Amino acid sequence: MSTEEFKGDLFAQLVEGGYKPEEAMYMVNKRMESDFEIESLRSKLTLPISIPLRYLPDYSKANKGAVGKALYKIGFDTKNFSHVVDTCCYVWEGKKECGEVIVCNERLDQDWLTKTINDVNVASDAALFFHERELLQVMRENTK
Repeated sequence: MSTEEFKGDLFAQLVEGGYKPEEAMYMVNKRMESDFEIESLRSKLTLPISIPLRYLPDYSKANKGAVGKALYKIGFDTKNFSHVVDTCCYVWEGKKECGEVIVCNERLDQDWLTKTINDVNVASDAALFFHERELLQVMRENTK
């Protein structure tokens, strides 16, 4: 898909998602300003995780270190990866939405993979599967 096609598609999705045309154009232009950074990070992610930016209302004013710590607590691997703000359409709580999201890689450390709230594991199924697959690979290599 060409850059112009991408911009047109994103613009159409944002307008369809409820943004006024001028707001959608602003968001498309803002997204394109950081396109290289976003695509560079996305190409490195094995388990992308994101959260709508509206859940961090003071993000632009906050200290980067404090933001990194907050994101780490909710499963973002900010110790090994940077995080970026992307503009896209996504499904959140069963509803299609469009807007800015923070994107990073999900944590794969033991503390995150075993953390539970109300007896429910907070790590994604993909993270648990990825971790178990890595363990199986190590076990297979150790038996050779």
